[in-house]
Amino acid sequence: MTIRLAPTTIHRTPLKFPPRKRLYAQVSPRRQALLAAAVTLVLLLTAWSFASRWYAQRLLVEQRAEVVSELSARGSALSSTISRRLARLQGLYAFVQTEGSSADFGQNFERFAADLYTNSRGIRSMAVAPGGEIQYVYPLEGNESILGYRPLEDPRPDVVADVQRAIKTQQVTISGPIDLVQGGLGLIAQQAVDQKGLYWGLVNVVMDIPPLINEAGIEGETNRLEYVLRDDQGRIFHGSPEVFNKDPLITQIILPEGYWELASAPREGWSALIWQPLLLARLGGLVTIALLTSLVYLNVNRQARLAAAVTQRTLELSAANAQLEQRVEERTLELTMLLNISRSIASTLELEVLLEQALRKLLPVVDYTGGAILTLDDSAFTIQSYQGSFPQESMLNHSYAVDNIIGRQLLEEQKPVLIPDVSADTPLAVAFRRATRLGDDRTQSIRSWMGIPLIAREQVMGMLALHHREPAVYSQQNADLAMTFANHVAVAIQNARLYEKAQRLAVLQERQRMARELHDSVSQALYGIALGTRTARTLLDRTATNVEATVALREPLDYILSLAEGGLAEMRAMIFELRPESLANEGLVAALSKQVATLQARHHISVTMSLDEEPDVPLPTKEAFYRVSQEACHNIARHARAQQVSIKLARENGQLLLEIKDDGCGFDPEGNFAGHLGLRSMRERVEQLHGTLVIHSAPGQGTQIIATAPTS
Repeated sequence: MTIRLAPTTIHRTPLKFPPRKRLYAQVSPRRQALLAAAVTLVLLLTAWSFASRWYAQRLLVEQRAEVVSELSARGSALSSTISRRLARLQGLYAFVQTEGSSADFGQNFERFAADLYTNSRGIRSMAVAPGGEIQYVYPLEGNESILGYRPLEDPRPDVVADVQRAIKTQQVTISGPIDLVQGGLGLIAQQAVDQKGLYWGLVNVVMDIPPLINEAGIEGETNRLEYVLRDDQGRIFHGSPEVFNKDPLITQIILPEGYWELASAPREGWSALIWQPLLLARLGGLVTIALLTSLVYLNVNRQARLAAAVTQRTLELSAANAQLEQRVEERTLELTMLLNISRSIASTLELEVLLEQALRKLLPVVDYTGGAILTLDDSAFTIQSYQGSFPQESMLNHSYAVDNIIGRQLLEEQKPVLIPDVSADTPLAVAFRRATRLGDDRTQSIRSWMGIPLIAREQVMGMLALHHREPAVYSQQNADLAMTFANHVAVAIQNARLYEKAQRLAVLQERQRMARELHDSVSQALYGIALGTRTARTLLDRTATNVEATVALREPLDYILSLAEGGLAEMRAMIFELRPESLANEGLVAALSKQVATLQARHHISVTMSLDEEPDVPLPTKEAFYRVSQEACHNIARHARAQQVSIKLARENGQLLLEIKDDGCGFDPEGNFAGHLGLRSMRERVEQLHGTLVIHSAPGQGTQIIATAPTS
């Protein structure tokens, strides 16, 4: 919305005080100011008291909401940690079901348990108990004491009841937290195994509780929160019982049988979390009250003195007083409008919209023919937004050096620069013409010029530049108004940048969280499917007697295995793309290899690779080549109908070269077709590296894409 000021005419009449006003006018200006300041102070202190209590309650609500979020995350992490360990029990159960009657079961168990135990932090042991007596355990070291242990004869009734329930229900049961036979506090997950409908024995996995708690992030001395865990019987097995006396927040962790409760409260109590911001807010409120009270005192004192002076002035000064008050009124209107504009700008968090609004809203306050907002970067001012007599596209992104008298005055003195006439021979005008290369065709549009530094946190971050077609338009008063406006714009720009940075960080954290979840859940599930399919095929080949049935079953098993392996390859590539640091850590060669694995597994395309050693090039170069390869593989899979693809990565003549060829249907590179925007994106990425992208293709002749870029 544009606000324009209409001309204001103020008519003055002689001041006549009624009796009460005459009495008030006889009171000294100082007493009037003190009375007004006292009333203001009482009102502001009352409002401050209510606002402090409201803000304390709001802070406490926000802190509890943050703790709820963190507590939920910890509870979910602990539940996921236990579930992943229970998946190992399912694998052991499937193995015993298929291999339990094998003559060399002991050797097979040792190999299988070793694979299953890999990367199993927190698992104390995995054991098999044929007939209810533990005869096989892995790892044996440290677990020798449980060989020969019979769970049904355990002296603890709870453990015996859990084992009996596992045998009766054929489901997973969990005992614990209990003191383990091997020592320490842990959980015992067990499941009964049947062979041909008869009870065969038990399998169990013993988990140490402390590693599970550590992995879930519940343990930690530097944490501002205290955590305590108790089972569904109210028995506390981790943390201090004192937490329940601190008004804790509680979440449930659902187990296969029963649940745990995870409670959390601040170590120093809820009030310790809010005292610092509350103190700052209260101090800020008191400072504001003091400033406002002082302003009221000064303003009332000034107004009272002016009123007293007006009553004592002669009629000869009435015209001058009227003119002065009119100027004060206009100034107040200007400042009010400037304040409203600044508030509107401060509420905008999109940088591009913010800059456009700032220039548009400044026009009613300070007139200009053209206005620009420039940012300071690498010792140069660059135009980010422009409105005025010149075409916007011709002005944007122009840069101007700061190594002249104008730049030094803006950066060092942090004061406005006024040039009444840019065509004059003054040092400022000469420096302006040299910096802007102002030609004769623009001298009619630019005569007056004013530059205002954008200052945030005592640092110059840019400049507000205004020009007018008339000479000597801008005064110091205009500069002061523009300076006040520019300070608000600088803070708003800084807030917009911080908001954009926070958004990027949030997206990055979410991508990393999704990558972890995919790795810990879907990838493990695909791996389990592939493992189970291979086991089924092995059993089929080993035990089948009907050749035709074996062939008929092998085909769907092979299909399931290919789907699982393809999905696993694609999941690894997806996880790689979700983690922006992966390209820097693993390198371009590994990234291209994962792309090829996905292309082969999902689309059954034969790919030949010729990849040199990892190139020593900057990370932006690697990322650009990776995206080019990604887009090319995407187009091959969707449009090319190719059978053979070759990918080459090499260094030739100081250039990094990426070549991708296919024997597909080809296309006309100059035509309008699906994927046109993707090719344009590939070309732009390479050209930003000062490289080249060449595409050779024709209908029916396949496609060859060659990307090159300097290695330094």
